[in-house]
Amino acid sequence: MSKESIDEHFHQVLSQLRGIINTIDELFENPVFINNIEGEQELSLDRSLELFEALAEQFEPAAEPVPFEPRLLDESFDAD
Repeated sequence: MSKESIDEHFHQVLSQLRGIINTIDELFENPVFINNIEGEQELSLDRSLELFEALAEQFEPAAEPVPFEPRLLDESFDAD
């Protein structure tokens, strides 16, 4: 599999996970939904949301490392 193909699959999975997360968030904000589920169901759904958020983090693209450039604290510093 090519690098671009793998990246596209990661992007697709991340997009689907974000869709699930957004749907669950919308359900939590819906008073009709919240008023018609039991406490254990709400707790389970909240735990599921945490799981999907953790999974989504794994599919986030890695941040590019910041190149390290050594520099003097003071330009008048002389090692001699």
